[in-house]
Amino acid sequence: MSSIMDNLFQSIQKIHKQAPLSLNNGKVINGRVIDLLPGNRAVVDIGRKQINTRLETSLTKGGRYLFQVDARTTPVRLKVVSEQTGAGKDTPLQTWMNERGIKTNRQTMALIKTLLNKQIPFTPQELRQAVTILQNGKSGPAMSVIEDMFEKQLPIRTPVFQALAAGKQHQLSELFRALGEGGAPFSPGSRASLLVNSIMPPAADASFEKAAQVKLLQEVQSNSRQSFQLFKQAGILPETETYAQFKKKVLLSVMGGPDGKSTIASGTGKQISPHIVSDMNRLLPISGKNSLSAVHASGNHEVVSGKNAGKIQELFNGQLHVSSKQFQQMKGWKEQLNKIVHSEEPPSRALLEAFVTNHRKLETAGVFQKVTGKLSGEEESSFRRIIQQIPREVANLLEKRPGSVSEQCRSSVMNEAIRTVERSVSRQVPPHFAKLLSEWTILSQKELPLPLQERILLQMKAFQQLSGMDDEATLNQSRNTSDISLKSSLVRLITESGGQRAETARNLLQMFNSMQLTSLQDSALSLQLTLQFPGQLLGAREDAHVLLESEKTETGAISPDNCHILFYLDLQSLNETVIDMQVQNRKVYVTVYNGEEALPRIAEELKNDLKEGMDKAGYSLGDLQIKQDRGQNDAAESNSFHKKEKGVDFRI
Repeated sequence: MSSIMDNLFQSIQKIHKQAPLSLNNGKVINGRVIDLLPGNRAVVDIGRKQINTRLETSLTKGGRYLFQVDARTTPVRLKVVSEQTGAGKDTPLQTWMNERGIKTNRQTMALIKTLLNKQIPFTPQELRQAVTILQNGKSGPAMSVIEDMFEKQLPIRTPVFQALAAGKQHQLSELFRALGEGGAPFSPGSRASLLVNSIMPPAADASFEKAAQVKLLQEVQSNSRQSFQLFKQAGILPETETYAQFKKKVLLSVMGGPDGKSTIASGTGKQISPHIVSDMNRLLPISGKNSLSAVHASGNHEVVSGKNAGKIQELFNGQLHVSSKQFQQMKGWKEQLNKIVHSEEPPSRALLEAFVTNHRKLETAGVFQKVTGKLSGEEESSFRRIIQQIPREVANLLEKRPGSVSEQCRSSVMNEAIRTVERSVSRQVPPHFAKLLSEWTILSQKELPLPLQERILLQMKAFQQLSGMDDEATLNQSRNTSDISLKSSLVRLITESGGQRAETARNLLQMFNSMQLTSLQDSALSLQLTLQFPGQLLGAREDAHVLLESEKTETGAISPDNCHILFYLDLQSLNETVIDMQVQNRKVYVTVYNGEEALPRIAEELKNDLKEGMDKAGYSLGDLQIKQDRGQNDAAESNSFHKKEKGVDFRI
């Protein structure tokens, strides 16, 4: 990263990584007396806060002190440990450390002075653990990682240190590249194999049909019905088909032609193992009048062919990417409007008011714009007009005024809206099918490659869904799942293999752990996310980094209406690029920092496409600027959500 880009990105990243101050019992922190007030009170700068305190001991204005927190009293008590530190004032601090069994050498003194200067709280126990880790690590990288652990208020533990150290030393791009060297590391059709192959496609790969057969055979053997249900929603299977019929098709397609040669064997270079053949005979007896040749002669054993790749992609592209709550609001909106139109009695005022409230929520969240973005041609413009017209017509019903159109026309307009939303709702897969849909869409690209924009969206979603970042959350919520993520597959690879491949798997696993530890910072009013993607997904030479800061919604989630997103990319043609995107009331202001002279002209040519894409996603483009560079101070000022903490009362 160049010095200009490094200053820009790191300065904003530094703002993002600062966790809210936590003055728990026993914490030690540095503070400076800013002012002495009447009545034995003072203003002390401590931990990036200016706080009002009540003094029970003498302090000097401008003096620096080391305080230890006693949270067992109200208000919280800050005990003065020693006057702090300047040239020749290390002795009181060294004495305090020695009394608590903390070794005082050049390295530990450097660490504690860094913590004090940055006003980062710590406990004596945490400092002892940090010293132990430092003794076992390389001084340069280890010191930097330990400082990050304290600053982000992470547990001072060796596994946490190892994860963060891997995050600093490696890139996902290089680890995925190394993982694929020497042949496929995971079994064909597995979730881990699909994800790795989507990032680093192998030179020789099986066709869509062959890969589909491998995946379906695995599901049939575990008696999973997920793909069966997904195929019905995609229109690949008829609604009347039973799971027994589907299973029979899968096994017949695996066994191949009447000669019994397996299509999977020819597609993967491997023979079907005896236990799979045994399962086939158990699940699908082939004997006597039900001979293999006779069943194949019927010609009704095709499960997934190349022509169905488009149906899978159509289902994937039809997803609105709305929350579960918004999805339920859409269904409620459709049902309410249906009652308004088709009820024999005039609609009640309560029903009309509930519909208006629901309509406004969906409109504000940009859900209708997302529905519009999935339509085309006359249907798109028609639905856009209808959504604008419906609130006026419902308002006329509320006020019992004559509408702007006839009753018959009003009914026709509302029925068209109901049908459009109904079709959109019917395309949405349940949340527990989202990962499976991404898997099948990845496979479909073997037959029908997606356009660049859709391919990038798929790959980024697949990385988030299939990598295993949510494995621990899934376990904590006691969900029964047979999903084997990339992360869990890496654990198995480490135990079953050795040498360089096991080392690569270990480093990648540590990278995932590092990303989980540092990705989310949660405060009372805002959320901060740090995301990292393999550079191959965007055609970049290095990993792509994304920082997102958002106000919290009422449910504690990210607000898509007001947020700040920062991208760092090192692209093949445009080189280092930082994209600073501010979203205010769903209006997007984009500033791109890049040194390429031709970029302003290119950006101007693509501006209309950007506007159209944002409109389909439910946003509008406020402004687009291209800048050559930016200083560190300006970068820090760009973070509109970074707010100073307000003071609270303490007793010293």
